[in-house]
Amino acid sequence: MKENGSGTSITGVSQGDIILNYSGTNSFVGLFPMSFGTNNSGAVSGTFTYQGTNGTFTGTATSTVDAYGTLSINDTMGGSYSGTVTRLRIDQTLSFSIPPIFNNIGTLTQTSYYYYDNSINNIAFRYNNALLVSGFLGVNENIETLESTILTTLSTNTIENETFVILYPNPAQDFLHIKFNKNDRINTIEIHDYLGRKVYNSNKKNHVITIENLKSGLYILSIKTDSGNLITEKFIKK
Repeated sequence: MKENGSGTSITGVSQGDIILNYSGTNSFVGLFPMSFGTNNSGAVSGTFTYQGTNGTFTGTATSTVDAYGTLSINDTMGGSYSGTVTRLRIDQTLSFSIPPIFNNIGTLTQTSYYYYDNSINNIAFRYNNALLVSGFLGVNENIETLESTILTTLSTNTIENETFVILYPNPAQDFLHIKFNKNDRINTIEIHDYLGRKVYNSNKKNHVITIENLKSGLYILSIKTDSGNLITEKFIKK
């Protein structure tokens, strides 16, 4: 995502094997804080990558603040959460082409929900459902993901004591910045490509990584902290 005086826009996303780069027209979300009932809709365009196939896409995206209330999560493995949240819904309908010959080779219909904790303005929970259909690419896939981002466990007294990482910009071109909370320290950093191959390794405490030599695509950054935590985040290399 990118932010400026006009608001926040989506510049790139990855969902399963598909990577979207909104290089033509970004998906505008809105100017935060967004009040209940806010609605922004417009055209989007850019390029896509799917299992080695490259092309372009066009479509529409709509962002709506459509609900607020109390969110309660009880994950027997990850912990629990309960708080007052505001929900942001983003709907996208995209059509894919491989210029100059193959037009309208498939569609992506995607709905995402972001639940923002009202007390700390962070995302507490994310849900995404994407339907990718393309006879040309031989795919008819429904991808559903759910992610809790600020669960607390029995060993954690407060949300502020948790370790969190933010990578920016994402997608990134030459440098990737790591925003790391002050309650822990970086021990080692590794980057793997989507095939699981290690392409970067460092035991330096750097918060800025040079990635200009990486090929364009989806990568997973793994950080091991001094306290023994292992944190993984996805990013896109332009």
